[in-house]
Amino acid sequence: MRLPCHTYLNEKGDFRVPIVFDNLIAAGEMPVTIGVFIDPGYKRKELPEKRGWHPQPENRSFEYDTLSKDYSDFLLTEILPAVAKDYKFTDDPNGRAIGGISSGGICAFTVAWERPDQFRKVLSHVGSFADIRGGHKYPEMIREAENKPLKVFLQDGSQDIRRRKKPNDNWVAANLKMAAALEDKEYDYKFIFGEGGTTVITAARSCPILSVGSGRVTSCLSNSGCSNQGEFSSFSQGR
Repeated sequence: MRLPCHTYLNEKGDFRVPIVFDNLIAAGEMPVTIGVFIDPGYKRKELPEKRGWHPQPENRSFEYDTLSKDYSDFLLTEILPAVAKDYKFTDDPNGRAIGGISSGGICAFTVAWERPDQFRKVLSHVGSFADIRGGHKYPEMIREAENKPLKVFLQDGSQDIRRRKKPNDNWVAANLKMAAALEDKEYDYKFIFGEGGTTVITAARSCPILSVGSGRVTSCLSNSGCSNQGEFSSFSQGR
């Protein structure tokens, strides 16, 4: 079942980020935080009448799976300036977290990798670090590059996509390789590996929320299911 709203925002879904944020802020466990939730784009002259995935956005893979600074530029030159017209938020990269699920997960990592001067905390649920558009290269890139000031949270499950005859298209192996590369380079990271696959409920069982103030990982548990939509989210500490 695909729900006609952003996976992270649906208050009857698995993540229920607005509820989680409100509860953590009220408890003093995270600072006041502004969440910016973005759906992928369409290749058509006009947007559909209603937000959602019917029809499915055609530009998702190009936007999310490409290894370049294009999406970070999009966020920094178009999205965040528009948000800043109505809200004040920090420009401290240590107070900004970005996250996503599936292709949204690798997109989040790419943004922080390309622009650690703007985003330094990454949340990837069942990230697509496979060879869709070169994402399988990240472990080698991590090992070869100088360390960047990033904190990374990775989550995946044993039932994720496993194309065993195509090692670069194996999501399970790709996430394990990402974790190993981060370990080898002594990054500040956390990797949770469970038994599920590329679904929202698998990710939401860990439901990590990066507290942008302290950098701690807080867990929550939700219990209803809907399909993975691979969306991208950006969290920034308010001021």
